[in-house]
Amino acid sequence: MPSFEIIQTYEKLFQGIWVKTVPTLGVTSFAAMLERALFVAQQKYLFLSKIKVRSDGVSLDELKKPSLEPVSEADLENGLREYVTTLVSILAKIMGEVISGEVKKLIDSMVIAKTL
Repeated sequence: MPSFEIIQTYEKLFQGIWVKTVPTLGVTSFAAMLERALFVAQQKYLFLSKIKVRSDGVSLDELKKPSLEPVSEADLENGLREYVTTLVSILAKIMGEVISGEVKKLIDSMVIAKTL
C-alpha cells in the first residue's frame, strides 16, 4: 500500500478511536494517553515524532510532507501499528475491556476494509 494510503487509513483509524473514546475519558485524559503511547512508540520509530496530538485529535500531517530522511512504507506501517497497539494496551490497563474492546472492533473493521 502506498505511503499516502497508509497515512489516510491511520488518520481514519485515529479519528474513529477519538470519537469512541473522548466521550468516556474526556479530551485531556485521552490526549495524555495518546501522548504517552506516542512517546513509547517513538523509542522504536523515531519518525513518529512528526505526529502531533492536538485538542481535536491526532495529526499525521507532517508525515505527508517530503523529508530529508524518507521512511519506507514498511516502517511507516509498522510504526503506526506500534503506536495504535501501544495506545490500546494503555486503554486496556486503564479502562479495562469495555473501551479497549470497542477500539479493537474499530481497528479490526479498518484492517478488514483495507485488505478488501
